[in-house]
Amino acid sequence: LQRDQGVFVASLEEHPKHVLVRLAATAAGRPVPNPHQMQWFIDAYGERLRVWARVGLAKHKTLAGVMRKLAHEGVSHFLVDSLMKLDIDSQDFEAQRNFANLLAAIAQETGCHIHLVAHPRKPSQPDQEPDLNDIAGAKEIGGVADNVIFVRRRKDDDPHAVISGMNITVRKQRHGTGAWPTVTGWFNREWRQFHVDQFPSGPIHYLPEDAYT
Repeated sequence: LQRDQGVFVASLEEHPKHVLVRLAATAAGRPVPNPHQMQWFIDAYGERLRVWARVGLAKHKTLAGVMRKLAHEGVSHFLVDSLMKLDIDSQDFEAQRNFANLLAAIAQETGCHIHLVAHPRKPSQPDQEPDLNDIAGAKEIGGVADNVIFVRRRKDDDPHAVISGMNITVRKQRHGTGAWPTVTGWFNREWRQFHVDQFPSGPIHYLPEDAYT
C-alpha cells in the first residue's frame, strides 16, 4: 500500500471491520489506532485497499473470480487467510491441487502476486526445520507455488511477551536467486510490527506525520 500498489485482503477468520482496524494499527505503530489515525489510514490507503466483506466459509470459485476481476483493474497483491476457511474439504487433496493451480494461473495471467496462508503440519520433532512436506493438505500446494515461506515464533520465547522472536524461513524460491534464507527478527505486539532489530528506536510510521499529532 505504501508503494502505491493495490492490495486485496481476504482475512476469513475475522470480521472485515477488525481487519481494517488491525491494518490501521500496524500503519500507526500502536495497539489500537485512535479515530484520527483511523481516518488518516482510510484517506491514505482507502482507494488502493480492497477487503473481502463476508464472514464465514468462502466459496473458492467466487473468491477466485473476484481476484481475477480486481487484478485486471490494477490490484497487484492478494492475501487469502486461510486455505482452511474455504469451501474445500481438508481431505480433498485433488480439490486443493486444483485450487492451487487456479491461483497460479490467475497470477501468471495477470502478473499479480497471490499470498495464500496454509497452516503447517505438527512437526515430528520440536526442533525440526520446516520443509515443503510440512504444509498441511495436498503436497501440490507447495509444488505449484513459486515461493514457500514459513513464519514461526521462536519456541523458547514467551508467547505473551511484548516482543517475541520470529523466524521467517524461505523453503522455495522459483525466481530470483533461488536461495533459501532464514530472516530472524522480532514482532512487537504494542506496535503490531515486525522488526529486524529487537529494540528499534520506534515504530515505522506508515501514515503521514500529521496522523501522529
